[in-house]
Amino acid sequence: MSIYYGTVRDRHVVLEGDAAPVEGQRVEVRPVGGQERVLELLRADGLLDDQSQVPGPPDLGYLPIVVRGRPLSEQIIGERR
Repeated sequence: MSIYYGTVRDRHVVLEGDAAPVEGQRVEVRPVGGQERVLELLRADGLLDDQSQVPGPPDLGYLPIVVRGRPLSEQIIGERR
């Protein structure tokens, strides 16, 4: 497994050095250091509730966070009707 490092610029990740992931390769992006800035942007876009606290790296999986809007399950049910 390769690890690539980069910086977000204009909502795109600019990779450092001579990183060359394969076209179409799935990647996982994790904020390093500036987590508060990422949370600020998510809140500004209305994607994250102001009261949500994102925990540090979880030991055994992910902890849920509160998002605004109807639950996804309700949205899917509504679209199928």
